[in-house]
Amino acid sequence: MKVIYSLVLLSMLICCKDEDVVFLPQVGQAPIVDGLQEDLWLKTQPHSLFFYYGQKAEDSLDFSATYRVVQHNENMFFLVSVYDQIKYTHQKPTERHDLELWNPAHYDRVNLEFLREDNDTDKFAISLNYGLDSVFATNISPTDFKAIVSDTPLGYNVEFMIPLRLIRSDIITFNLWITDHDKRFHREGLDVFGVQESTYGSGGRYRKSLSLEE
Repeated sequence: MKVIYSLVLLSMLICCKDEDVVFLPQVGQAPIVDGLQEDLWLKTQPHSLFFYYGQKAEDSLDFSATYRVVQHNENMFFLVSVYDQIKYTHQKPTERHDLELWNPAHYDRVNLEFLREDNDTDKFAISLNYGLDSVFATNISPTDFKAIVSDTPLGYNVEFMIPLRLIRSDIITFNLWITDHDKRFHREGLDVFGVQESTYGSGGRYRKSLSLEE
């Protein structure tokens, strides 16, 4: 099921034609990666994430999300703004039995995945879970990027900084999706019997812009 689910995700999110690819918006000052929405973000176009899997009838009442993306010199930055009335979090368990059942994927989380134009298997991904201190990375060193989550009155923000040197193609292709869990857990968040989740996502393709001078 998970394999089919992942393939559907990729086919739904990456849908842009070559003529739709635009240059990354340039900014003269790098955003501070703190999860806060600085003024420069307000001048950048927001892109909505759309529901495609799970419990829409329940979650559409309490969830929506947008992302913004910019480039400053040799780095790209994302700000993901999430409106979520029910934010799921729980401390990581300490007992051995509970740790065997615990799954960090079953938290509210934001996932960012980069693909290559010529080789779909050569990709890297970052997952940041609301309520956890850890960031989970695939095919990328934790020292090569920044990611942080910050609470807001109506939900939370997640901010990323990605060096463009990690993306070998001139065209940047990515998927961004958010998994929202509300109250479908057994034993305070431990996934014993499986969960039903809601997922919202979007895809993007941009060309790298020429670097601005500092």
